[in-house]
Amino acid sequence: MTFIIPSDYNLQLQREIRAFLDSSEDQRLKQAEESAIAQMISYLNVRYDTDQIFFDVPLYDALQNYTAGDFCYFKQENQEVTAYRVYTCISSVTGEEPDTSEKFTLKDPRHSLIKMYCIDIALYHAYSAFAVADVPTHRKDRYDEAIEWLMGIADGTLQALLPEKENDDEVATLIRFGSHPKECHRY
Repeated sequence: MTFIIPSDYNLQLQREIRAFLDSSEDQRLKQAEESAIAQMISYLNVRYDTDQIFFDVPLYDALQNYTAGDFCYFKQENQEVTAYRVYTCISSVTGEEPDTSEKFTLKDPRHSLIKMYCIDIALYHAYSAFAVADVPTHRKDRYDEAIEWLMGIADGTLQALLPEKENDDEVATLIRFGSHPKECHRY
């Protein structure tokens, strides 16, 4: 699944680090992305429809017929810079490039907060694959913040504007059980 596209990392990584992570033979960054998505799904699937949150963002294909509502990412190459942008189709089209066609609009259907936290978790996993002790402190802090947010979503203390699961009769409502910590009154 391609939920994270290469340009999503531009805000958080310098070009040299990105090239280093991309050049690894065993595709550590791709594996880290998949692990991050699976980790996020494990927190979000209690209340939210994760199939609508995490979906494949395909690379543009000139031979494919796009209908209204379809989306893709398009690779634009200039002399020194390669940019990836996500486009949404407005009306049916085949063979027209999104950056020059009026039948596409520059609109990303992915939730920006989910995308940001997914990148934070993926980068933490990518760095920790080399050596856990060498993970930069800001990466660890961002990872901890992402996990704290996911835990808040999972236990219901935080709300997110995400597609919720449809109510089925088979789905049980969440009931929270607990008690006060055990106290010792012996002196």
